[in-house]
Amino acid sequence: MRTNSGYKPIPDNHYGTSTAFLNGCFVQGHLVKDVTASCALYPSFSVDLEKNSPARYQRLVKQPDGTIAIPTWNYRFTISTAFYRHKTVRTAKHCENGQNYSDPISSVDAFIDTDIGTQPGVYFLCIIGVDSSGPAEPLTTLSLPVEILDGAPTAQPNLSIYAGIGVALEQSEDQYHTYAIKFGPPETTDCTEAQEYEPYDQRGYLFENEKLPQKFCSIAYDKMNQESKPREDLLSPATSRQETSPTL
Repeated sequence: MRTNSGYKPIPDNHYGTSTAFLNGCFVQGHLVKDVTASCALYPSFSVDLEKNSPARYQRLVKQPDGTIAIPTWNYRFTISTAFYRHKTVRTAKHCENGQNYSDPISSVDAFIDTDIGTQPGVYFLCIIGVDSSGPAEPLTTLSLPVEILDGAPTAQPNLSIYAGIGVALEQSEDQYHTYAIKFGPPETTDCTEAQEYEPYDQRGYLFENEKLPQKFCSIAYDKMNQESKPREDLLSPATSRQETSPTL
């Protein structure tokens, strides 16, 4: 689906792309002998991704002087060509465009530490390998993603507590978060203590009236595994269906 900000996937849809451009790479199911002359995937290069890859998530951090520390790629790698070029884009497909790539850089001790971006969202590091310092079109590119998160603290879990007594995450809650919970007698359960927390059961929780009151503690973790402040809810037999506000 095309929107003003680009193409967006539709949930549960299936997508594909044409492979006609591979016709020049194979003859009767076998790779052609002179691939550099007829195959659009060549010239190729290889990058060692095992030792170090850019962090999948980074965060905009506000410094004591009020400025924002801009995340950098901090990517050290080895590449099979004598030189490489790179750039940062917001859409992976833009790696295929030869504009705005850096000048050729020697692949000896290859290291990219340029700024990623100042706004939250997904960015891609584009790399092309070249064997000379002259111009080159990016026939083959490597794109590495990273998502920049804002500097806001991780939000507490958004729960529904209803007669029964049931406790469950709101359906609108961020599916990329993970959660931990614990519960027990109000007098002895301390939500600020890290012990006894366990992963949240996606089916939710149901408490019988005779086992109430209970203190229900919950913590949310964002994509960088940064935890929220604990949320504390007191469950009692008198609770009716309601949305409750976090208490600290």
